[in-house]
Amino acid sequence: MASDGNTLKIVLFYVTVGYSIPCYIAHFITIYVLSARRFRQRFKYSFYKLFKLQCLLIVQLMNATVIRLPFSNLFNDIIERHQLIREGAVPTIGHFLFYYLLYASLLNGVLISLNRIIVMVLPTTFRDIWRRSLPYLIVFLFLLPLLLTWHLVVGGSYFVYSKEALAYRPTYNNIFGIKNSSYVFHFHVVIDTFVLVIDLIIIGYVIKNRVHEVDWPELKLFLLSLANFVLQGAQGGFQAVAFYGVCPTCYVTNLLLHPILIDIICFVNPWFLLVSSAAFRQSVKEVFRVKARKTESRVKAMAAADGRSTV
Repeated sequence: MASDGNTLKIVLFYVTVGYSIPCYIAHFITIYVLSARRFRQRFKYSFYKLFKLQCLLIVQLMNATVIRLPFSNLFNDIIERHQLIREGAVPTIGHFLFYYLLYASLLNGVLISLNRIIVMVLPTTFRDIWRRSLPYLIVFLFLLPLLLTWHLVVGGSYFVYSKEALAYRPTYNNIFGIKNSSYVFHFHVVIDTFVLVIDLIIIGYVIKNRVHEVDWPELKLFLLSLANFVLQGAQGGFQAVAFYGVCPTCYVTNLLLHPILIDIICFVNPWFLLVSSAAFRQSVKEVFRVKARKTESRVKAMAAADGRSTV
């Protein structure tokens, strides 16, 4: 049974590596397009700035480094032999960054939902207020997670061997009596409840006022925020299982599936934008069209130079 479990973990590890490659490429393209100077007028709105920020919060990368790699069972010997990896600055910084970026990502999801409700429901004057307050909201987004993660840095983290999973997992020195799982669980409850209320208001508004005149571009962007909420709610369910310990036999399954769910939450954004936004699709086409023309021009120039050198 243990061998079967290890085989499953290794297979899942390579599967996640396989789907991560195109997803990281999609992330890079999304950030490039939303940041390009020539597309600035197309993507000048607050939603796209928050969306780009969501892609820059590389939760999935820290998730792979801190949780998936040690838990894959492929690196047990390396972790066991090298104390520098097993304890000290490496696991402490990795553990801190994972939870810091996770909190920031959840908060940014709230800002995206607030942006949707202001644009779709509230009067136009509130858009100007939102635009002016956005920089301060982003500063708050990066400061609040520090209040929830400082104990991971001060107390220090390390990788501990799990007999149930036959692999390593990150944990921390609980010198302050702070339960990190409690922080994560209650933060999820507050955030998910708040976003649920916002989404229900938007859904009610769309049903009541826009049955015949639906603003499809705005509605598609709302559906993206709604999809994020559903996935974050599922992630909160995993946190509830871990916090309450309602299913001790689900421990290994939880550790296997939870990181994959985090990947889905992070990777759904660029693909959803590509599917839902005509402006974004057109911008991506223009990027690759220009790249293709430049490559073709360079090839022709090189061919001409080669031709001259052989005359």
